[in-house]
Formats: sequence, C-alpha cells, structure tokens
Amino acid sequence: MATGTESANKGLFEVISDDSVRIRGRAFKVHHQAEPFEDGTTHTLEATTDSRNKYGQFLEVHELREISAAMLPVGFSIMIERPKSQFKDTTLAYFKNVRAGHQISQGIYFDYADWHLPINVMDFADLLKAELTEGQARLSKVHIDKADASLYMTCMLNIDTDDDLYARFKDLDASITRAYRRCIQSLATPHQQVEHKSDSSGLKWWVRYVVVPLAGSGAFAALIAWLIAKGFFA
Repeated sequence: MATGTESANKGLFEVISDDSVRIRGRAFKVHHQAEPFEDGTTHTLEATTDSRNKYGQFLEVHELREISAAMLPVGFSIMIERPKSQFKDTTLAYFKNVRAGHQISQGIYFDYADWHLPINVMDFADLLKAELTEGQARLSKVHIDKADASLYMTCMLNIDTDDDLYARFKDLDASITRAYRRCIQSLATPHQQVEHKSDSSGLKWWVRYVVVPLAGSGAFAALIAWLIAKGFFA
C-alpha cells in the first residue's frame, strides 16, 4: 500500500504495512482486497463507534480531525459504523481516495416498520435526493438502494486534497440535516392554514416529525411524546 502525502502529517496518519495503519498513535488492521472494488478501493479500515463491540476497532469520526484527504493512500477507504451525527438514521461514514478522487459518504437507513412521516418512504427518499443534489446542498451523488423492509441512501461529496476529513464530514452531515428539514417544511406548508388540533399542523406536527427524529429515541424524545400526550402542545 503506497503512502499518501508524506509532508507535515504530524503523526496523524501513517501506513505501517500492507495490512495496518496508525492513526494518532493507535494501530488499526486493514483489509486488503486482491481485486479492487468497482470504485478502485483496495484497502479498507473497518471501524465502529460502539465501544461495547469487543470485536470491532473503535474509532470516532472526530479522531480524523486535521487528517487531510491527501494523507490517504490511493485505493484506501475508512469505514466507520454508527458515526456520531446530527441525523439519527446515519449508519455509516466512508472516507475514500479512489479512482474518482477524494470522497466522503454518509449512509442513511430508513426502516419501513419505523417510518414516521405522513408520506410514502420511497417518495420521501426521492424528495430528499432531489433536495440534496439539486437544492442548496449540491452533493456530488445520492444513491438509493431499496430492500423488502428498508431503504438505504448513500450521500456522497467530492472533496479537495487539502480538506480536513472531519471538517468535511461535519459539512456533509449538516447539509443532510438541513435538507431533511427543508423536505419536512415542504410537507408541512399545505397544512399551515388548517385550524384543528390534530397532529397534521403547527407545533405538534414539527415536534412529532422533526424534533423527535433528529433527537433520537432517548429520554428527550420520550419527554416530548409525554408532553404531546398531555396536551401541552395543543
């Protein structure tokens, strides 16, 4: 595995061998593909943010701060499972140096059984894709994979060689979150003039379909749900 930019990496990223690298002083195993993937990936570092996973390699996205895209060797990919994100449905983050150049991707997973919006999940995915590629975000590519019980979106952003991987991930994450909110707003707009106490308009609607999905399913979301049930947002 050929190394990336040698100069001024300050020990942040270092190739140890064909099957290992060092990030901020910690060694990580790397999987080597004998045959490159379609995009040109030959080496993949697979990691997770779940510290309870004793079989996975622990790596947080923020640990890629100050590591530039140019430091990654050609054909190298970092995959982080469940990266900390503003958007709770984010499942994967990829950082790559492949044939098409330097890329960051974010994977979003929607389970049909848990779908909460008053619109078909596939229709919403198409709406979100259009907002991400044609709207303010202007992502390089958004791909939708449909399965029997779920839907997976890959949101990809091309980056420059000097870009900070962590900073650009935050940019991508924020762009996806803003695009989601704009899509929600477009769905809410037709209901704004309707005066009744259902969940289809007003603050109740925003709490149920915007605040709770972005906040996740923890205590905060439970509190909001309780307040709705008690009529505090009526």
